[in-house]
Amino acid sequence: MASIRISIALAFTLGMVGFNMPAAADDTGTRKVDCPATLAQYNEALLQLHTLADQARAKAVQNPLYESDVKYFASVLIDAYACAKNAAPVTTALR
Repeated sequence: MASIRISIALAFTLGMVGFNMPAAADDTGTRKVDCPATLAQYNEALLQLHTLADQARAKAVQNPLYESDVKYFASVLIDAYACAKNAAPVTTALR
């Protein structure tokens, strides 16, 4: 009887989590990233984020609970690279 209750509670919980999570189609569009810093600040942040991401990867090998940290740092790195790309000066090639 207890296992049936646990199964029902688990199914209900997973159903609610699935209902509250955004659909994958919502994330496929372009994301608006706010980039208020300068290029030098993004370069410094990228160096620090790479160090933190490497540490999180090393911890995730030892303990799977740190996998969410790895995903977080990957997301932040993507945003930081996008901001650094937007903040970089545009130059043209001389012929």
